[in-house]
Amino acid sequence: NYDGAFEGRVSLRDALVRSRNVPTVRMAMEVGVDQVISMAHQIGLKGNIPAVPSVVLGTAEVTPLDLTTAFATFATLGSHPEPRLVMRVLDSHGQVIWSQEPTRSGTLDPAVAFIVTSMLKDVVDRGTATAVRGAGYQGVAAGKTGTTNDAADIWFVGYTPKLVAGVCPEYRAARRWL
Repeated sequence: NYDGAFEGRVSLRDALVRSRNVPTVRMAMEVGVDQVISMAHQIGLKGNIPAVPSVVLGTAEVTPLDLTTAFATFATLGSHPEPRLVMRVLDSHGQVIWSQEPTRSGTLDPAVAFIVTSMLKDVVDRGTATAVRGAGYQGVAAGKTGTTNDAADIWFVGYTPKLVAGVCPEYRAARRWL
């Protein structure tokens, strides 16, 4: 664990809420790292994800866009959206001259997405992301915080019923966090 403390038995929910590393790695070892990697690909994470226990702590290379899009799979209860940089183009009179419809693929059991969302709501309400509430946001929100290996960058990816966003103070190519 980042703080060096070991707390003994904790639920998976509390491990996620408080970003406890030991229970997270133990859970990955129980279900199998290959299963974890399969789920990561299922929710839209791309690229080579190494089959090592530390991958569940964020040692895979992931772009902020891919990470945010993966969280959108939870926000939509299992439907993985393809990101769009431009949704529509309007002319000077406000008429749509081009638009791109969203595309999604059903990739995750909605029950799994619901449970993950419930846990990620707790991260915002009583865990490592309580700064969301401290900043004054009172609506429904779910998300997860993270730091890179060198603790130089702090990330937050979160969502409301209408918006998914990833925030990091600075993005440098090949930063690591999952």
